Amino acid sequence: MNTRTKIQAYTDKGFTLLELLVVVAIIVITTTLISPKVSTLLTDSQSKQKATELKQALVFSRNSAISMARTVVFCPVSTNGTCGRDWNQQLIVFVDENGDKTLNGNEQILKVLSPSLQSEHRAYNNVRISFGPLGRSNVNAGSLSYCKTSSSRDRGTSLIISRMGRVREGKDQNRDGLPELANGLNIPCINRSPT
Repeated sequence: MNTRTKIQAYTDKGFTLLELLVVVAIIVITTTLISPKVSTLLTDSQSKQKATELKQALVFSRNSAISMARTVVFCPVSTNGTCGRDWNQQLIVFVDENGDKTLNGNEQILKVLSPSLQSEHRAYNNVRISFGPLGRSNVNAGSLSYCKTSSSRDRGTSLIISRMGRVREGKDQNRDGLPELANGLNIPCINRSPT
């Protein structure tokens, strides 16, 4: 092998500084353009996961009431351990053995959901959602809503509970990006102040 072939083979194995800078510039530009989309995708995914968790808890509550032939209550826990009004607090599902719709010392807690984050808002127009032994709910088309606020736009879900205890997701009928409650109004998306 002559010297000329060795030199040519050696020079073909690397990048020039200019080629390297062009590749780095392309990577930086692509990352800058894609980063907001990835962030939006991640926020959407987290929002859907939390909404699914709420829906599963409602369905679990109804199914537990039917299978145990007992009243099962789904509600936020207040500071004194009873059902409260702030749906952003920890949520529990419990068997209401004595029918007083309040968690007592001897009643079994079936499920616990974590409190919502500061960027999230959960709302319901009542203190509790209870399901009787036949799976019927104590509401007439009530709506439990979940909203995740972000700098770009709010994302959320409304879970509409029928009198028969069925749970369905609300639709965005007016195409403004937020689903409506059972009464046709948008879900309440608000930024909560830190506590």
